Amino acid sequence: TDIPSTLSWPADLDTHWRDPQLLLSQTCGYPLVTRLKDAVQVVGVFRYTAPGCRGIHYRSELIVRSDDTARKLGELRGRAAALNAVDSHSGANALQALVAPLAVNGVFFGRCVLTGSHRRSIEAVQSGRADIAAIDCVTLAGLRQQTPERLQRLRVLGSTPAAPGLPLVTAAATSAAELKSVQKALGRACDDPALAEVREALFIGGFEIAAASAWQVIEDVRRAAAGVRWPEPLQRMS
Repeated sequence: TDIPSTLSWPADLDTHWRDPQLLLSQTCGYPLVTRLKDAVQVVGVFRYTAPGCRGIHYRSELIVRSDDTARKLGELRGRAAALNAVDSHSGANALQALVAPLAVNGVFFGRCVLTGSHRRSIEAVQSGRADIAAIDCVTLAGLRQQTPERLQRLRVLGSTPAAPGLPLVTAAATSAAELKSVQKALGRACDDPALAEVREALFIGGFEIAAASAWQVIEDVRRAAAGVRWPEPLQRMS
């Protein structure tokens, strides 16, 4: 296999994930259990060391402004939520399932803002364009460590249930031998003392081989959230 010499950051993720030449990428568990089932194979998953992570599992924290009077999720009924993407488990699916039992006529939030990233969702809450966002705990750990000022005037209202972290994937066409080689390489990278500083900076504590069935819990969450919808129209953050 020809190994790329540099990482790529594709704008069109769906095309990237469906590329039959894809050797290694990372996706969200939500697209994995919905539209990518037949397009990719799961290589495995990192174990993260960030607060809120345990083993291969992670969760999202519900972020609100420090001066918001809400102390329970139900008190945000009719308010505005910031979503990084509607097909994100950490930023949308997990939050949608949490508010489903609290919804009235299938709706809980009064307005939703699509931001395009967790970082911009945080900015939307800080600026008042939204009142709550679900942010994955690895992203939050990085911000707290590197740019804590980005989290000023915010507090954590609660958290979502744990789910397996972002799966590492390869093309469905990748051979069994190539898949095994990639898994071995990731295992070695997570044990290499020379990479310890890099792993620490990325909160990577190890690598585990896992089957796609491990992410079934995300499909279960999606079904639990099926009774509630995001309010239309979804506004996009400029």
